[in-house]
Amino acid sequence: AEAPSPVDVRSALDAGSSGGSSAGGLPSAGDSASLAVLADLADLTGREVEVLECLVAGMSNKQVARALGISVRTVTVHVSNLLRKTGSASRTGVALWAVRQRLAPAPVDG
Repeated sequence: AEAPSPVDVRSALDAGSSGGSSAGGLPSAGDSASLAVLADLADLTGREVEVLECLVAGMSNKQVARALGISVRTVTVHVSNLLRKTGSASRTGVALWAVRQRLAPAPVDG
């Protein structure tokens, strides 16, 4: 499956996101919450956070692998872990979870 484009993520956010709790049942991020605290809440590894940032940017597995210097198979494993840990059913869901939790900024049109 192809990764969602940043426009797809933005459209999904605009269309239906509310600021409440995430799909994984974690509380929304407060202004003082840090990346480390939120990653710890979902029990994300540093590499999973890096992969998550790439997903938010709309990268495919192949693009993520190139950007991070890892194999496509390793990216697939990290994406699977992110789906499980965030309670999301799709890559788009993981990206939305990250934006809602303020783990990653919303993508911008470029």
